Amino acid sequence: MKLIKITTEDSNLIKPYMTEIMSFDEGIVEIIVGYDLAKEMGATILNHKIKKNVYWTFSPREKRKIFEEHIKSFVQETIQSIVSEIKIKNINPLDFKDQTDYLNYLKKNINGCSGYLYSDRLYIYCDNLIHHIDIGLLSFLSWDIINEVKSLLKVKEYERIPKELENLNVKFIPYFNAKKSNIISNIHHP
Repeated sequence: MKLIKITTEDSNLIKPYMTEIMSFDEGIVEIIVGYDLAKEMGATILNHKIKKNVYWTFSPREKRKIFEEHIKSFVQETIQSIVSEIKIKNINPLDFKDQTDYLNYLKKNINGCSGYLYSDRLYIYCDNLIHHIDIGLLSFLSWDIINEVKSLLKVKEYERIPKELENLNVKFIPYFNAKKSNIISNIHHP
């Protein structure tokens, strides 16, 4: 689950500051470490944002305190930026004529997407859209369709949650995997 790519000329110096959501190889957001390297990429001393999803900061040798503050703030900015682009759509069964109509809608809109069942809530991830299905409400309506819904989805294993994401609302956590079409997920019905 790599969200931040670190670009630096001194990886050994930066490695102790990196968390499990950072990588030298991949990420949704890139942080250039070191003013000289950032300047080559178009950075200015007064603006630490080079372009969308590309930031720069001083190296720990240049200005350690600013570097440490930026590493923490860029992580939070990255998470908030990604979450702000995600839309959530509740798929309410009461808005449909019957369970056949509901299933037909699901087949058209969630087929091939990934899902995650948490506390009787099914969150289905399709690019920047999270569909929400209340499994408890389906059970209350006596709609026994969970197996049919599961057959529409990609089922993958869920990984441990990185410390930086622990306070995030649970519906967003499986979304974070640095590749929009590669969502980590797990569906099970208790």
